[in-house]
Amino acid sequence: MDLGLDEPGARERLFVVLEEIRQLGQQIDDVAADPEIWHRPGSKIGRLIADLPEPHVDVRRTMACAVSGLRGALDTVSTLITSGVPTSPESLAILCRTALLASCRLLVLVGPDDVEQARENTLRVMMQESRSLGHLYRRAAEFKRLRALVPPRQVIELHERRHAELQAEGKRAFTEIEMVELAADVVGDMMRAAGGEEEEHATTRSEHLVWIFNTYSGVSHAFAWPTMVAGTTNRLPGDFVADLGTTVAVAGMAVYAFLKAAEERGDDDVD
Repeated sequence: MDLGLDEPGARERLFVVLEEIRQLGQQIDDVAADPEIWHRPGSKIGRLIADLPEPHVDVRRTMACAVSGLRGALDTVSTLITSGVPTSPESLAILCRTALLASCRLLVLVGPDDVEQARENTLRVMMQESRSLGHLYRRAAEFKRLRALVPPRQVIELHERRHAELQAEGKRAFTEIEMVELAADVVGDMMRAAGGEEEEHATTRSEHLVWIFNTYSGVSHAFAWPTMVAGTTNRLPGDFVADLGTTVAVAGMAVYAFLKAAEERGDDDVD
């Protein structure tokens, strides 16, 4: 499998990124060891949850799935690269897209400093998830053979009631690309707030995030056009090591934003 590692410095850069994946996994393991991280009432996440209508899917479960999803996808990329297990560049691209999508969902939920923006984003994510679940419920309710998978009527009715309550908030569900574009803005804002070298590269990182998600989405959907865009190499669009580096960096920012939101206290909670 050719990942462009013959380019000058590419192999060294890849080793650095793989180490970053290992360190991020350790950080996430530390999070998983603290179950109370999801239930701190005075934290930014706690205050956000308290101001939301009751959902069919607790948004903290969505956050947990995002953390687990980005970690699992990146760990698998690392394992496939280092183990010598036969695979393809397309498989790595699909895993990177999964990690990037999970990171972006986490970033739009916990990244914004503005309370109203965070609430609006959360309602739109909740609408997106509720609509997705509702589609499954409606379709499964029509099953003739797989009767064990048909949701009970009371479950469907409860979901419909909660979905209507979400709709009453007047917020439209995100599309995936809308969420990614917004996450790219959050990434840029975080880097500019950090100042220094981070600020200098903020726009580049945001644009690269959008590029990777779009091109790797094309790969994931088995389209041919990703082989026709700038920098295509061995069936992948662009520089894989650079793409993986940005994917891992964005994942790290998402986990950082989550940990900060889980710990951060409001003015009323400060002694």
